[in-house]
Amino acid sequence: MWVKTLKIKEFRAFQEEFTMELAKNITCISGHNGIGKSTILAILGNCGEIKAGEGRMLDGSVFRGEFADVIKGDKDYDDSGEKVTIEFESLPTHEFTPPYVDTLDFRTTFQESQGKERFRLIPKKIPGQRNSEAKINWPTFYLGLSRLYPIGESKDIRKSKHLSDEIAQTLIETHASILSMNYGEEATAKELGIIEHSKSKVGVKTQSFSETANSSGQDNIGQILLAVFSFENLKSTNSNYSGGLLLIDELDATLHPAVQKRLFDYLLRKSIELDLQIVFTTHSLSLIEHVSYMRSKRRNLNLIKLSYLRKRERSVNEVVNPNPSVYQRDLNDTYAGLEPKINKVKVITEDDVAKWFLENILSIGYNGDETFSNIEYLDLNTSWQHIVKLMVCDVQVYKNYIAVLDPDINKDENLSVLQNKITGYPYKINQRTANFLTIPSSNPNHYNVERMFWEYLSEVEDDHDMFDDEILIEANFQKRLLLENGPDSERYARDGSMKYKNWFQNHQYLLNTVLRYWAKDNQDIVMEFVHNFKSTYNKINKEINP
Repeated sequence: MWVKTLKIKEFRAFQEEFTMELAKNITCISGHNGIGKSTILAILGNCGEIKAGEGRMLDGSVFRGEFADVIKGDKDYDDSGEKVTIEFESLPTHEFTPPYVDTLDFRTTFQESQGKERFRLIPKKIPGQRNSEAKINWPTFYLGLSRLYPIGESKDIRKSKHLSDEIAQTLIETHASILSMNYGEEATAKELGIIEHSKSKVGVKTQSFSETANSSGQDNIGQILLAVFSFENLKSTNSNYSGGLLLIDELDATLHPAVQKRLFDYLLRKSIELDLQIVFTTHSLSLIEHVSYMRSKRRNLNLIKLSYLRKRERSVNEVVNPNPSVYQRDLNDTYAGLEPKINKVKVITEDDVAKWFLENILSIGYNGDETFSNIEYLDLNTSWQHIVKLMVCDVQVYKNYIAVLDPDINKDENLSVLQNKITGYPYKINQRTANFLTIPSSNPNHYNVERMFWEYLSEVEDDHDMFDDEILIEANFQKRLLLENGPDSERYARDGSMKYKNWFQNHQYLLNTVLRYWAKDNQDIVMEFVHNFKSTYNKINKEINP
């Protein structure tokens, strides 16, 4: 089950009717402050709940989002009445009272409860079909900015042992993987209760720091993982589980750009695995760009949606899966006529595979920061000889280009030819500020990226950490099967010189993961390359954008 459509009218920023479709798995919402992003999450979180007897979160709280916890009503501005319509898709097959319905309307109202006035969003009865104002029997959970409350500022912390050893260990491993940290074998995870907010957090304890000394980023990752693991536990213990809804306000808060991307990739995998619909908000350009990139990679584009909201006089305008210029300009409050002209550093590779490899290596080498944000990759598919000929034909233009060539340029005979061709021109090879760089390779006999990857995989031991990676385990990526279906197998027997390229193309979705392990095993040559590239990039960028 999942939310297909949300409609809001005459409420807060949404004075005119606003309709928004959601993706089945992940919807990313962005836009300026005060645009209504948190309002959308509060409404969605209020649509469902399950009773404690059917399952609880791992910290003991219930699967429920409370509208009043996020939205504080004001009678001077908020009136009562029908405000929201939610349409659901793929309703559960099991019977429940009140029954599941495709469409449910909600009304706002102020109610007295235990001496306090609450601003509520209540489902409307449907005559003859649903004679109840109860929420849908469906687990929802909202993670808001209250999770940012620092443990160090809490006056009282209670410690408990709600996490089983198995869950704690999995949490630690996932936590470390997303943050790209090494906690050591003695690491433990504990639940920490913050009295001021009645909230539970997860603290990781290692030999270097205690569970109360976690950074804000570590803390936020822990809370998100605890929520995901709670839905995973519910799926395994509740036979009527029909998916759920997880809402996260400001997913990127306090997180490094590279961590944001790894967190998104993890959430996408778990969303598919658990039939868990995830909706989050963000202001991070890096994360938004990654969401767009990941959406373009998926064959089923309906799994991911980017919703960018823009303010209008009486309501909100939604731009669906926009071009990058839309959110880049809006988040920076610029438009095309105001933007200073930024000249891009042009980078040439021999083909798309080399471009893919280079982009990933640069991200790994600088942990995904913005160091190389001003690059334009030329769309070429040609030999290194043609690239060299191009760059020596007009030095005034091409002296500000970077050419990254395949590993076979390091063969003595090729390197000699290259050196002869650029003699007398202001070009250098494989050093600081050099225009000609070679894709890092541990073997000068490698012809290209495809063959380099195959030789790495065929030589690595079958007990390598890589084969314990969650993504590769899920794909049953085993050394034995890998060898049986490699470029030299019958499957590629007729491909001749194209066998490595064809094998690579069929496995590239997994080689994204393999690349991280290759880079770790070849860290010295990777970092040498990245430092040389950065030196050239900075020199050119300074010259073309004084």
